Formats: sequence, C-alpha cells, structure tokens
Amino acid sequence: MKIVHVAAECHPIAKVGGLADVVYGLAKAQVQMGHTVKVYLPKYDTLHLHLLKNIEQSGGKKYFHYKNTPIPFTITKGTLDSIPLSLIAIDHTPSPFARDGIYGFEDDPLRFILFCKALLEDLEGPIDCLHLHDWHAAPCALLNTDHKKILTIHNAKYQGECQAALLDTHLKDGPIRLLEEGLKRVDRITTVSPSYAVEIQESDKGYGLQSLFCEKGVTGILNGIDTEVWNPGLDPMIVSQFKRSHLAEVKEAKKANRLSLQKQLGMNPPKGPLVGIISRLVPQKGIELMQWGLLRTLWRGGQAILLGSSPSRKIQKRFNNLRDELINNKDIHFHFEFSEELGRKLYAAADIILVPSLFEPCGLTQIIALRYGAIPLVRKTGGLADTIEDEVNGFTFERAKSKDLDQSLERAFSLYNSCPELWDEMVMKGAKFPFSWKEPAAKYDEIYTKL
Repeated sequence: MKIVHVAAECHPIAKVGGLADVVYGLAKAQVQMGHTVKVYLPKYDTLHLHLLKNIEQSGGKKYFHYKNTPIPFTITKGTLDSIPLSLIAIDHTPSPFARDGIYGFEDDPLRFILFCKALLEDLEGPIDCLHLHDWHAAPCALLNTDHKKILTIHNAKYQGECQAALLDTHLKDGPIRLLEEGLKRVDRITTVSPSYAVEIQESDKGYGLQSLFCEKGVTGILNGIDTEVWNPGLDPMIVSQFKRSHLAEVKEAKKANRLSLQKQLGMNPPKGPLVGIISRLVPQKGIELMQWGLLRTLWRGGQAILLGSSPSRKIQKRFNNLRDELINNKDIHFHFEFSEELGRKLYAAADIILVPSLFEPCGLTQIIALRYGAIPLVRKTGGLADTIEDEVNGFTFERAKSKDLDQSLERAFSLYNSCPELWDEMVMKGAKFPFSWKEPAAKYDEIYTKL
C-alpha cells in the first residue's frame, strides 16, 4: 500500500512531544512491513537536517493558490533512517515556518492551513491512505476529496480554533475548529489508546466533540515505542547497559546507573527508592500531584529527580519556588531544561517513575519506564490505564487527589522496603510488556485495507 502521513512533528528532527515518536515509530514499522510510505512535515528553521540522508531539492518551485494569489513553495526530500520525508518550505513573507519553535504562535492555524494546501498540491499518483495526525493536518480533509483519509487524535484538547475565512473555502465565515471540520470529513477516526477512545466519547475529555466522536466512532490503537531507539542493552547514553530478561543484570546495572547519576547531579548517596518525573510541566500532567509526590517521597525517606519545564511562566515559577525551598536538600534535584541524555539516565536509574496525569491519551513515559526496569506509578486514565496494572507491573490510583496518590506511593515504598523479591517480580513482568510497533502497525494495516 501507499501511505502518506501528514504531521507537525517527527522524531528526532522535529519534536515537542509524543506525537513525534508515534509518527516516526509507525512510519518506520510500515516501511519494514513493505509499504510505500512518505511523511510530510513543514520545513521549520529548527529542523535537525543533519540527521537526514539523501537530501535533495525537488525540481523547481511549485505553487498553490490562497485568496486568489499563487503562493510558491519548495520541497526538500530526504530519508530519516528508512523513512522518506518531504519537507515543505513556503516562500511567503514572512515565512510561516521561519520561527524559533514549532508551536505557540498566534497564526498557528494559518501556518498549518498553508502547509496542508502546499502538500496536497505536491501529492502525485494513487494513494491508498492519507493518514492525518491531530488538528495541524486536519485541513487536508477539507481541502482534499480524492483520497481515503483517517485522522489520528493524539490529544483532543488542541483543536485549531480560527475563523473559517482562513481556509479560503466555501465554508460560511465564523469561528470554527479545524479538528472538528476535519473529523467530519475523514473516513475513519483513531486515537492512541482504547481507554482514551472511550473517554473522549463519554466525558469532558472530548472537549466539546463528544457527540461527533459518538456519531462517527473512534478506534483506539495503543501506541508502541521504537525498541531500537529505546534499548537499555545498547543505549550509549547510560553508564551501564543491561538485558531486560536477566534480573541480576538489571539490578546491578540500575544500581550503577543510579550511583553515577546522583554523583553527576551532586546528590546524596542513594537511599530508599529513587522517584523520577520526566514530563512537560503543564496542567494536563497533574502539576499539583507532581509537587505533592515529590514532597511525600522525601518525607518517606526516598529521593527524587524532576526533569521538565513549562511554557507557562506561572507554573514554572511555582516549581522554581519549590526548588528554592529545597535548595539545601541533596536528596532531590530539579532540572528545568530538556535533556534527552539526562532523561535516559533517569529512566535507567529510577526505581519509580511518577506519571500523575489528569488525562493521558496514551503516554510513552510509562512504557519506556517498564523497558528500563523502573516501576510506573500512574493515575488510572487513558493509555496509562491500558498499560499499567496495579501491583502487577506498576501502581495505579483512581482519583486526581493527593490522598489517592499518597496511598499508592505508600504501597510502593512498603513493597520496595519490605518485599524486594516481589518488587523484582514486578520489574520482570514489566520487562515482558509488548513494546514494539509491530502489533499497532498491523491494526492500522487492517484499517487501511478496509478503506
């Protein structure tokens, strides 16, 4: 089959969150299955182009029309591992993607509408499925009637609100949501976990689109992770690699990784369990619960490391203040800049990874934690509920309440301190989780075939 993915992100050349990992992992798996695959991305100024191979400029400029004006664009083609990429640069003043970031600009809806118009002009030949990801790609569903289309929702909260006139179509002017308009016109809707598919139809997690989701139906397919990218046996960024299937090797390696990381960060020598948080500091992720979890970890005699930052000045200030209050406590460390290396080291060192999200479409943090021998402690919602089973491969709590989190934290500390053999058993059960993209890619394959 010929499959075209349209997205705003793709690991590792353009990444803000889990969307990038999904587009990369799914496309790579589909190439390995023998499909003809292409991924379209905007050509951001911030792209890591040095990671591409076989880079070439497509022959000459092409044009699309917007507001009765021809807009020139160019295509840069390259290969990311085995994945063919087409990067779209729009020659417009000011250039919509000549920015110092991917999102967060007032004209984001217009930027991605222009991106969609350009890529649709570039499409050639028969296509079996146009696979759209989130609201940034949704305009393709309004502007294209020639191909079968599915739209995967990675987070229904973000919907691309704008005025209909921006689309330059027959739609009556007025406020619209690009995600909603796209959903109305695609052939299938998917999302990134079965539980989240139910939640967005039955609760306020649908953010006003519940009736549309119910009418059209949503298929939840749990994300995988790239097992070559996330492999503790070969990870060059961690001090001590280990095979997940050998308990003694896991324990020794995690001990060495923890000792090295805490020494690097100037922390006290290890004592009690090490609790890690690797997250964007945004309301969805449960920032109040994060803060409570860190404080209760210290109170219970454990140690903690937080790796994350916030686009919100108010939230960032809150965590800066917490760091300042605990500045002399060497049992906790805060790192407010993204660092892939430090993240990997923390996965490999931590005993517990805390994920107290208010909602979570899928979540990759808990899956990576399992692969690196850490026990996830998560709120039972969305993909967290689909991947973590209480006291089997992790710990869960139901309500987004500090009391509920604390009870689960108490159970985790008790097991760690008094029943190490049961703790080890949970670690090994986590190691057996079906991590790869093989099964999810096969499920998408079934959808494409039916289309």
